[in-house]
Amino acid sequence: MKVATGSYDNTVRVWDVNTAQVNCLGKPEVTLEGHEHWVTSIAFSPDGRWLATGSHDNTAKVWDLRTEKNVCTLEGHRVGVTCVAYSPDGRQLATSSYDKTAKVWDLLSSTVSAGPEAVLREVTSVAFSPDGKFLVTGSNDNTAKVWNILSGSSVMTLEDHTHWVTSVAFNNEGNQIATGSYDNSVLRWDSTSGKISATLEGHTNGITSVAFSTDDQLLATGSSDKTVKLWDMESRVAVVTLTGHTHWITSVAFSPDGETLASGSNDNTVGVWDISDMTDVTCRIFEGHSNGITSLAFSPDGSQLVTGSNDNTAIVWDVRQGDLVATLEGHTDVITSVAFMPDGMHVATGSNDFTVKVWDIVDDMLVAALEGHTHWVTSVAFSVDGLHLASGSYDNTVRVMAVVGKGCSTLEVLYDIGITSSRFSFNGTDVVVNAKETDSKARGWMSAAAPPLRLLRRGRDSRKW
Repeated sequence: MKVATGSYDNTVRVWDVNTAQVNCLGKPEVTLEGHEHWVTSIAFSPDGRWLATGSHDNTAKVWDLRTEKNVCTLEGHRVGVTCVAYSPDGRQLATSSYDKTAKVWDLLSSTVSAGPEAVLREVTSVAFSPDGKFLVTGSNDNTAKVWNILSGSSVMTLEDHTHWVTSVAFNNEGNQIATGSYDNSVLRWDSTSGKISATLEGHTNGITSVAFSTDDQLLATGSSDKTVKLWDMESRVAVVTLTGHTHWITSVAFSPDGETLASGSNDNTVGVWDISDMTDVTCRIFEGHSNGITSLAFSPDGSQLVTGSNDNTAIVWDVRQGDLVATLEGHTDVITSVAFMPDGMHVATGSNDFTVKVWDIVDDMLVAALEGHTHWVTSVAFSVDGLHLASGSYDNTVRVMAVVGKGCSTLEVLYDIGITSSRFSFNGTDVVVNAKETDSKARGWMSAAAPPLRLLRRGRDSRKW
C-alpha cells in the first residue's frame, strides 16, 4: 500500500505504507522534483501507472511512477494550475487555472487538443464524461459549461444560476447534470440539449452538497439552511425535507445500495437516514463527536461509516446497529478529511496537524503516520484500485503515496490553491468533478518518531430524531 503527497517545497513524495512502522522513520522511495512553485493538485491515471501534478508555476507535469521520471511538462496556462483530471481512457488530461481557462491535453503529443478558453472566471470544478468525449466545468461566473474534448469547442453553457455554482454531479445514467449554487437553488439539466429539465427550489440558504442516488431516482441536497432535501427526479419535487440538524449541513452521501443517506453537520452530529421507504423516513442520530462534522464516507459494502470532526478524532460507526465501533485518536488538530480504502479494512485521515494517518480498523492498529506537509492537510483520497493514497494541503502541494508495490515517490501536486476536494460522477457519457474553493495541497511523510497511537473502542447507542 502506497501513498503520495505534494508540498509547499515544490516536490511530490511517494511512500510505501505497508512497510511503515508507527515508531520508525519511513523514508519516501521516490521524491519527484521539477516544479518551481507549490504543487496544488494531483491525479492518478486510470491504470495507476501515471501521476499528473498541477502547480503554481503555471504548469502541469506527468510522471511515470515505474521509472520515477517526468515524461512531459504541459505549458500554456498564464497563471497557476488549480486542478487536473484524467479522461477515462487515460489518454487526455484536463487542467484548469486561475487564468480563467480550462485546457484538454493530448498526452501522446503533449499538445492542447482542446482549449475551452471562454470560462469567464475561476474554474471551480472539472469533470470528464465516462467515455472521455466531454468535459464539464463549473465556475464562479455562475455557470457550468460542457466542452467537446476532440474539437475543444464549448458544446453548451449551463446558465441560469445567479450566484456561484458550488457543486455539480452527473447521474449514473449520464443523461442529467445537477448543479447546486449559492443562489439557494439546484438545477437539473439535460446533458444532451443543455436545457433545464427541473428547477429545484426550497432551500432558504446556499447549497453545499448534491448527490444522486445509485438508481438515479433521487437527488439529495445539503444546505447551510440546516436541512437535507430528497428530490424525486420524476416528479421534480422534494418528497421529504430532513430536519433535525441545528447547524449547517457540511456533507451528504448515499450508501452503495441507495437505501441509506448520511448527513454531516456543524452541530456535532451525523444523521443516518433510512430512506428505503420514502413514506416513512426515519433517522438515527450518531453522537460521539464533541465538535462539528467535517467529512464522512461509507465503506464499500455500506456496513460502516467513518466521520471526521473538528474534535481531532475520527469515528467508525456500525451503520446497522448505530454503535460507535472505534474512535481513531492521535491527531492533534482538526480532522478535515476521511476516506475508506476500497478493501474496506483501512481508513485514511487528514488533519490540520499537517499529517495523514492510515488505520487498520480490523486489527485496531495504526498502519502509518505520514508527516511532511507544512500546512493543514485538507483532503485525502484513495485511488479506485486502492493502490495509492493522495493527500492535499494548504501548503499548496499534493503528495501521492503508493499503497502497494515498492516505491514511494513525492509527486508534484496536481491540485492548485483554492481547491479542497474533488468529486467525480459518471453517467456513461460525462463525468463531473466539483472542487470547492479552498486550499487543497497534499503531503504525506512517514513519521520519524510517531508517538504511540491507539484505536479506542467503545460501544454507544444512537438516538432517533
